[in-house]
Amino acid sequence: MALYKHVANKVDLLDGMVDLVLGEVAVPSPGQKWKSELRHGAISTLKVLLRHPWACQLIVAGEGMPGPATWRYMDSILGT
Repeated sequence: MALYKHVANKVDLLDGMVDLVLGEVAVPSPGQKWKSELRHGAISTLKVLLRHPWACQLIVAGEGMPGPATWRYMDSILGT
């Protein structure tokens, strides 16, 4: 219960966990060839999700608000 002194509820806790996982993903570098950068990002995402298989379901469910690492991940993919 002491955990809820740091987060508002279970959804916030799960969002934070997803954000930490997506923070491990290598994002594409701007200005590089888009195909190779997206491939590199996809491989990195696969490796991270294989290390954290529980995160797939949480990412797909997307119940709460994305955190900074999640926004960084989405923005880099769209930007590429």
